[in-house]
Amino acid sequence: MKIDYFIEKLDSAIRFFFYVLIFWIPYSNAAIESSFGFCFFFWMIKRVLLFIKKDKTAMSFGSKVLLFFNGFKPICSGINRPIYYFLLVSVFSVLWSVSPAMSLFSLFAKTLEVFLIFFVIVEVFTNKAQVFIALGVMTFTAFSTAIDSFIQFYITFKDIFTGQEMCLNDRATAAFKAANGLGAYLVLAIPVVLSMAFQRSLSFLFRLLMMIIVACMVWSLIITYSRGAWAATAVAVLFFVLFAVVKNKKVIKLYLLFTIVAIVVSLFVGLKMKNDFGGKEFNRANTVAWRVVVWEDSIRMIKNKPVFGYGINTFAKEFQKIRTAYQESPTYAHNCYIQIAAENGLLGLFCFLWIIVSMFKKITHSISVRLMGSNNLRIVSVGIAAGIFGLLFHSFFDTDFYSLQLSMFLWSMIAIEIAICNILIKESVDQDNRTRVIC
Repeated sequence: MKIDYFIEKLDSAIRFFFYVLIFWIPYSNAAIESSFGFCFFFWMIKRVLLFIKKDKTAMSFGSKVLLFFNGFKPICSGINRPIYYFLLVSVFSVLWSVSPAMSLFSLFAKTLEVFLIFFVIVEVFTNKAQVFIALGVMTFTAFSTAIDSFIQFYITFKDIFTGQEMCLNDRATAAFKAANGLGAYLVLAIPVVLSMAFQRSLSFLFRLLMMIIVACMVWSLIITYSRGAWAATAVAVLFFVLFAVVKNKKVIKLYLLFTIVAIVVSLFVGLKMKNDFGGKEFNRANTVAWRVVVWEDSIRMIKNKPVFGYGINTFAKEFQKIRTAYQESPTYAHNCYIQIAAENGLLGLFCFLWIIVSMFKKITHSISVRLMGSNNLRIVSVGIAAGIFGLLFHSFFDTDFYSLQLSMFLWSMIAIEIAICNILIKESVDQDNRTRVIC
């Protein structure tokens, strides 16, 4: 009984530090790393206690050792297999890397980190209350970030939390280092908060508050002047409309109106408030033409080493040797999928896409029955899925997977989404069992 009590407390501690991680994502890499460290440390202790709890009286020493190591096997999430294969390919990529030491360090310090937090969070989030607390923390942080961007853009010209200045003095960044970073963060956050505004069982005032927060986040997105983030948000909102409210015509009209207004306002603001913006920033490293040149050079890297790539975290160094865009010195491909193929090879890209397809297959399965008129968790699940889809779309044009803040945010939300899927599937099974008993 005492062990069960400690295990329960360890789960609570993991969730607490995950809430801390979610809160600090826009502001501090150090806080993210520390929170992850605490989550993983408590998870390790929990697994040791689970091993101690098991009856091992009739087992040989070898069996006990095997049982001990099996105790650290991640919980089944529905996407374990493609993750394992991706990590296996990453190991081979390290072995064939042009800089093995650098790639090995990055494998443990970067690649493994996001998958570890994913497995830990899927394991400890087991009911609705825990999920909504996490989403509440995320909503508060996203709203604070939007307000921070307003103060930075219109008043102080600096972020109030870290002193981060605006990008080129005319694009809001909040605490992020670049305007595109803030834009990518909002791409994922907006559909999640938007879904919480349509919780039928909650009060009108709460839903109105959520819509006000969404409006603030949309305006914050506008003043980033990140065209890729604008497009990705529109895609994410459309995803939410199609999969969450497609059976309710009145709500569809409301969402379409919201999307149209957001796009019109974005274009209006972009044209009226920044007449000189296109001649300055858009003609530099963020232009489509510049990206295309970088992509073409990156594809040449893929052709040179198509199977396992150049090795994890070697792109910045190796790209400089073959690049043709000499007016700039990019350290990223500005297309995460191309960069994965360049560093991990086409096998790595295939396994990563396998992860994405498997994830959305599970999401579709869990929310496929009676979306509208069902419980609030299903609507939120679609909102999170829409945000994930939007950020994955945005990653075609930027470096989201290679930012600690954004990659940790993405995989944290994927973990919450898979946890919700598990809860919904369990509820469906329990309901079927009750129905059989009644019959």
